Amino acid sequence: MAGVPVALPGHPGEFLCLVVVSDHRLYVLKVTGEICGPPASWLQLTLAVPLQDLSSIELGLAGQSLWLEWAAGAGSCVLLPRDAKHCRAFLEELADVLQSLPPTRRSSVSTTEEEVTPKHRLWPLLERDSSSEPPRFFYLRVFLVEGPAACPVSLLLTLCTLYLLDEDPTGSQAEHPPPAVSGEVSVKAPPSRPGPSVRVREQQPLSSLSSVLLYRVAPEDLRLVFYDEVSRLESFWALRVVCPEQLTALLAWIREPWEELFSIGLRTVTQEGLELVQ
Repeated sequence: MAGVPVALPGHPGEFLCLVVVSDHRLYVLKVTGEICGPPASWLQLTLAVPLQDLSSIELGLAGQSLWLEWAAGAGSCVLLPRDAKHCRAFLEELADVLQSLPPTRRSSVSTTEEEVTPKHRLWPLLERDSSSEPPRFFYLRVFLVEGPAACPVSLLLTLCTLYLLDEDPTGSQAEHPPPAVSGEVSVKAPPSRPGPSVRVREQQPLSSLSSVLLYRVAPEDLRLVFYDEVSRLESFWALRVVCPEQLTALLAWIREPWEELFSIGLRTVTQEGLELVQ
């Protein structure tokens, strides 16, 4: 049993659920109120999927989500732990349960990992050169903190640009080329813009990043500070990750191209608490 944000096709946003796996079904129970008292007062059954109906499981980009499909694609949901360790642990537990089913109730479940190919929704945002090397990037599902609210977004870092993305977790996983007309050759060219499941919310050139603020009392929070040399205006992204290890990985990735660009160390300031800058 695990508490995790879940996204369902046809339902806006995501909502906190308990995901419970028995030896017969996978249950998704929506948390509807404060977690106290009898479970019936704060849990609502949303899905009950027979395990033999599961058809495919996809581990999302950077291992931060799980896409589950059943009944040959007739139904699906996305689990959004935003933590690769938790995702892989749940995937291993689910695989163990499926493997322990008797042969009469055991079905063939396809397990894959999401890959960034020329048809992927993020491909148009990635910088590529003439070499055959795959594009370098860093991807993390985070929260954008705006006052008391924190909304889910995706952070995409390339060697030249930082993006904040609004993604529909249940949207299409890739852009597919139109079917070829009879007698024509299908050209699998990458799409000219992101697919319908992603929208660029904000973007900043790496050269505009001036500093990073960290907080001792909130080790999952950070602030990326930008300075526009032309307008002479400062702006920032206040972000929250789900564990300090993600913040460490983010800083390690962005520091290399930034310091290569400016030949100085990236300025990182640690403050005591969020109230000093909010």
